[in-house]
Amino acid sequence: SQCAPGYSSGSFASECIPCSPGTYSHATSGHHACQLCLAGTFSQAASSTCTPCPNGGFSGPGASSCDSCSP
Repeated sequence: SQCAPGYSSGSFASECIPCSPGTYSHATSGHHACQLCLAGTFSQAASSTCTPCPNGGFSGPGASSCDSCSP
């Protein structure tokens, strides 16, 4: 069975589990596993996409939030 966006089929594909913060899952990507967000983006739990950091913010891969650049 296919899981909803933001969820993964897990190890045994018997249930859908939410993706952890810093990861995402598209229902249409064909991936059953959550993928890491790229640097410069972030996500909360059960996300279907990663959100770009606002201007003046940054993040590493797999981030659940963005940090502010120091002036």
